[in-house]
Amino acid sequence: MIKLISTTMKQVTFILLILFLKTTFSLQAQEQTIQLKMQKGYEYTFERTEKIYSQLQDGSDRVHQIKNKKFKITVDEVVSDEEIILGLTLLKNKKENPSSQKTNITDYFFPGFYNKGISSVNDPYEPLFCMFKIQFSLNLSSRKIKIAGRVSLLENYYSRLIEQGYDDKDRKDIINYINEEKLNKQAELVAFLLWFHNSKINSENFLVNSLVNDKLIVRESGDNFIKFGEQDFSNLTPGKWYKKYWLDTETGIITDYSAIKIDSVKSFSDIRLYNAKLNIQETESSVNTARKFCL
Repeated sequence: MIKLISTTMKQVTFILLILFLKTTFSLQAQEQTIQLKMQKGYEYTFERTEKIYSQLQDGSDRVHQIKNKKFKITVDEVVSDEEIILGLTLLKNKKENPSSQKTNITDYFFPGFYNKGISSVNDPYEPLFCMFKIQFSLNLSSRKIKIAGRVSLLENYYSRLIEQGYDDKDRKDIINYINEEKLNKQAELVAFLLWFHNSKINSENFLVNSLVNDKLIVRESGDNFIKFGEQDFSNLTPGKWYKKYWLDTETGIITDYSAIKIDSVKSFSDIRLYNAKLNIQETESSVNTARKFCL
């Protein structure tokens, strides 16, 4: 009798173990891991637009500012399975202020002549970024990004400032600010590539382990793409950003990104003079081209 109970217990234990392993493997099979896969010699062209505007009572828009950048990202070197060297080159860099009664378009590729000293009108930083390629090192393991060749890049900026007629103090102030602040902003144009790397789509279709703070769920999927989002854009709460992403599942690259935030109008002049009812911020980014540029 004791032997029979012992045998039965072993059988039950074995069955429970099989069920546990089956459940574990089933959950693992349902999870999908996203991996960034970039090959040396490829280049990708992206365009990013940031727009700030007010929606008026009659339904029309009063646009305050539009920033538009078109840039190329090249895969310069695949150092190892964990490190990639990318190059960032700006192709277009414009700012528009349609509502301004003064200068309403600034093209940073053609900034005009500079007076000596830092002007409140002329931006000394953006034109420099238009002139020189910036290289970044992406660590796929830590999902960190850093500037490659920082010293030589700052030296190029410094030489250009001399040509533009800035005095020694202004040159040092500009270079220090670029080094401490502005280069990090340029890194944001590349950092989005790591947002979903090593993330997982769990069995409930939620994205986990990403670098974005949003709680994203799969809204749509196809043969080679996945669309993530928080919720439909039709019901927006003031003060909150709403975002959606399209991902190429073969490369792990975010091919399209949209974000929108609405706020109540706080400016008395906007309400009284322009009859504005909402302030809106929008950001859109998308891939224009992807191709191999060398063998």
